[in-house]
Amino acid sequence: MTKGAPRFYVSYENARRYVSKIDRGKPLGLKNKNTILMYEELYRRYKEYKEKTGFVGYQILAKILQEKAPSYYIDLKTFREIIYGYYRLRKKCRS
Repeated sequence: MTKGAPRFYVSYENARRYVSKIDRGKPLGLKNKNTILMYEELYRRYKEYKEKTGFVGYQILAKILQEKAPSYYIDLKTFREIIYGYYRLRKKCRS
């Protein structure tokens, strides 16, 4: 869970919405610390890519969303629930 994720697991629409809010200095209106960290990382990469390439607009995000993410941005409780649900479903399918 801490070694990183293959990509950012968020839709382009949500990424664009929240990166735009950060860019304009607006509050995100989110409470989940991991989600806030994810959008801040997306914004950091967006800004870096924009400065490096000179591209404008949020189409840059489509590329960034496919890059390797530093974390899954979920807490241990949520991770356990996902794994438990997977194994419960798998066991149900076998019977």
